[in-house]
Amino acid sequence: MSEKHYSEALSAAEMAFSNREFETALEYYNKALQEKANDVYILSRAGCVCVVLERIGDAFTYFNRAVEVDPRNGDNYYNLGNAYFFAEEYDKCLDYYTRAEMYGCSDEVKEKLYYQKALLCDTKGDVKSALVYLKKYEEICSGDIKVINPNLFRIRTRMYMSIKDYDNAELNAAKLVGVQPTVLDGYVLYYSVLIIQRKFSTALQVMEDAEAFAVSNDEEKYQLYLHKATVLGELASLSAEQIDNPRQYMDMAMQCFETLLAMPQTAGSKVEVKLSLANLYMQKNMLAEAIALVKGILPPAEIVHHEADLTPAGELSDAPESDSFFGDGETSEQSSFFGGTGKPTKMSFFTEDDDEDAPAVKPMKTSFFSAEETVEADDAAEEPEAEEEQDAAANEELSSEVIDRAR
Repeated sequence: MSEKHYSEALSAAEMAFSNREFETALEYYNKALQEKANDVYILSRAGCVCVVLERIGDAFTYFNRAVEVDPRNGDNYYNLGNAYFFAEEYDKCLDYYTRAEMYGCSDEVKEKLYYQKALLCDTKGDVKSALVYLKKYEEICSGDIKVINPNLFRIRTRMYMSIKDYDNAELNAAKLVGVQPTVLDGYVLYYSVLIIQRKFSTALQVMEDAEAFAVSNDEEKYQLYLHKATVLGELASLSAEQIDNPRQYMDMAMQCFETLLAMPQTAGSKVEVKLSLANLYMQKNMLAEAIALVKGILPPAEIVHHEADLTPAGELSDAPESDSFFGDGETSEQSSFFGGTGKPTKMSFFTEDDDEDAPAVKPMKTSFFSAEETVEADDAAEEPEAEEEQDAAANEELSSEVIDRAR
């Protein structure tokens, strides 16, 4: 055995690892293993590199060897469980996470273990258990800055929403805005929780705050005005017994939609805005303005149908419209926040920065796999156009983030 050759190979591997030259890093880790075949640290590092390179089979080889060398070390079982997580073999993943806890992990790995168990439970649809493990994670990290990581508040908000615990969802959404007052997506999430509970006045205030502190470009302004117009329309649909002067909100909603029409947008969005504004014009008996908007969008028969249903001049109904912005108290925007199905991707516990325009959220400075050092992760992920591409990009980013935080 040559200690010199081992040290040189390990140093070169770590340098390549730091520079994200993973093929080179793996080559040098293997050279180091030629000198010390049972080095658990090198075996673990090599396994991590294989995960990033999407060589999951090779990763199993390295992690299994680490377990064989040190079968009483819970950290090795934790790494092996993570490999099964990437392979989407969740039953085996849970088995090795359980073994890791049985044999005992280092303090650093134990907190990650609870974090990963929360992710696993959420992936399997067991939200209540996921929340329990997040609580355990917080208890271990008590006093650490990582417990106020915005991602945790975002995750818990979504989880509580999925089980209709809106009080806790609202609390965590408010915390998210509190720790990231200049990031728009937190306000939008907070808004969605409030809308589901029909807390329209508070939702309007949240949108006002977002406009004042978190809007940085025209696209964000457009989305904010769309949400704002929606909640104003809902406020306008309430009766005078439910809210003071609902007519004022009708005028404010019309102004928002008129502002939206003047902003750049896709053809589909423009049609939706025109129809929403025309609906408001009809409620105020502004027939000429409504017809002018819908010409070329609705067939003539549909326009005549709406004309026949107009409220008599001078009267504004206090009853909510049957085709109100949100049916049965559910927001039409809700699914857009969580990927259509209301369920998270398996990336959700590590990053929510799928929107390339959204400010990045720094992930926790911990390794997905067991390791001794950490570095900051990349600032943002790319935004694919299709849901299938989002899943692929999520897996790719998670692999990259694993290595970034493993160092």
